Amino acid sequence: MSKWIAIVPAFVLAGCAHEYMYQPAEHATGSIGGHVAADYQIPPAAPQGDVRLASFGLGELAPAKGSSESRPALHLRMVVSNNGAEPWTVDTREQKLDIEGSGPTAPAFSTTSEGNAGLPLVTVAPGSKRVIDLFFPLPPGQQSAGSIPAFDAIWNVHHDLIVFGTGADGGQDVAGVVQELLQP
Repeated sequence: MSKWIAIVPAFVLAGCAHEYMYQPAEHATGSIGGHVAADYQIPPAAPQGDVRLASFGLGELAPAKGSSESRPALHLRMVVSNNGAEPWTVDTREQKLDIEGSGPTAPAFSTTSEGNAGLPLVTVAPGSKRVIDLFFPLPPGQQSAGSIPAFDAIWNVHHDLIVFGTGADGGQDVAGVVQELLQP
């Protein structure tokens, strides 16, 4: 799990609106587009690539057509780099955001730098990287940055029958083998 905390700049003047930015509380060794990012090597023992996660703050989710109603969402960017010999897969439905006090939620919308073709599955070919933008709706009662002091990003990347990522139990990087059920 990637732990994130809200940072309020110390130079905010009295009477001005607060500006929040979220930064990783662990693995904060990477960057994405000028934002501090959590960086995880895959697999941890013998890296063949990495996953970087950065918060791009809050945005608005609005229906494509028809309604003018929008709702606030947290924008998390995930960059997956595969330097191995086999393709990796990211299922955007498996990526979760756990905001303190509300429980894990899946993204309401996701997109890639190449567009939406193939979603919710994103294939990361050998020798390539993919940029995935995930937008998580804010829970009722927590509709502003000031009401979100911290959150955890829970992510998974699939390689053959092995799943790399972080678990919802707060543990360190997890590598588990997917069990296939065989019918007689």
